[in-house]
Amino acid sequence: MVSKADLWPEYFNTSEANADDIELFFFPLEARHQEKFDCLVDDMIGGVYALRALTPYGELLVFTSIELPLPHWN
Repeated sequence: MVSKADLWPEYFNTSEANADDIELFFFPLEARHQEKFDCLVDDMIGGVYALRALTPYGELLVFTSIELPLPHWN
C-alpha cells in the first residue's frame, strides 16, 4: 500500500469518478482471510492508502468505492 495522494491520477481532479470507473471487485478467496481483508479495506477507506501493482501490461491502481458518488458505494 502507498499513499493515495501519491497515486491519485491528475484526470480524477478534473471530473468526479462515477460508476463507469468501476472495473474490478476484490473479495477474499477463503473465509479465513476475511478479517485481514477487512482490515486492509478499513485502512484504505480511511482515505490515506491505495494499492498499486505494476505488471508487464501496465499499472493497476486500486481505490475504494467511497471515491464514487454515495449511491455506488459498496
